[in-house]
Amino acid sequence: MFKDSTYRNVTLYALLVIGLTFILFLSGIPFLKMLGQLTPFLVLIPFLLFSKRPHRFRELGLSRVGHYRWYLVSLIIIGLLIISFLLAWVTGFIQLPPASQFPNGMADHSGRFILLLKTFFHPAFFLTPILFSLFEEMGWRGYVQARLQPKLGLNGTVLYTALIWTLFHLPFIFMGGYYTSGHFILNTALFTIAVFILSIFMGYMRAYSQSLWPVIFLHAGINHIRSFLDILFYNKQSSWTYVTGESGLYTLLLWSGLILLIWLKQNNRQQLC
Repeated sequence: MFKDSTYRNVTLYALLVIGLTFILFLSGIPFLKMLGQLTPFLVLIPFLLFSKRPHRFRELGLSRVGHYRWYLVSLIIIGLLIISFLLAWVTGFIQLPPASQFPNGMADHSGRFILLLKTFFHPAFFLTPILFSLFEEMGWRGYVQARLQPKLGLNGTVLYTALIWTLFHLPFIFMGGYYTSGHFILNTALFTIAVFILSIFMGYMRAYSQSLWPVIFLHAGINHIRSFLDILFYNKQSSWTYVTGESGLYTLLLWSGLILLIWLKQNNRQQLC
């Protein structure tokens, strides 16, 4: 297996990214931890520059926008995340903060909501999650998936990429302070399941759309909306991470249901063909 240059290069790439990410997060230095989120792109640069494959840049999937329906699917997935937060609000796991906690000069929830909207959806503010998602996805769904798919087939490649992407995120849990409440082991288990499931879906999205941009849009949208809702519903129970956020049970159930429907529809379409 490792006599094949594709397997060697992809394995070396994954080991370098995951190893460097762990090292940068272990430093505890905020700037280096920020760089730890960019390792898929930083490691990718020499792999692209020193490769002799003629279509290495086109394989990344950035030259095509992709069909609009995949952006609609992304919006639905992001919408389900919003519904998950609303369910957690209704069931009492999260709450809007009382007016006594508002900044000076702010009297009601509508003013606070508008301020958060203007802040989070200012073009300059929204550019950050897009760039981080772009740099990350160029490595995983752009480079790794494109290189492996001719060798492992679509299903094998999607599963392999999901496993590697899950391992890449472990430093965010162990050393990144990603969760500030809830039980560490339970949070880690739920997050691992969520990342794996989401990665499988994003892998198929990348393949069927023949573009990396819908995946980038979905990745950035989930991260950004999650941060927005986290601030909006500022008061939370310690167990809130078990039910909402990108790895809560409400979210996992909603996403799994949608992904199952899409898979069944896609499978039926292939059988008809």
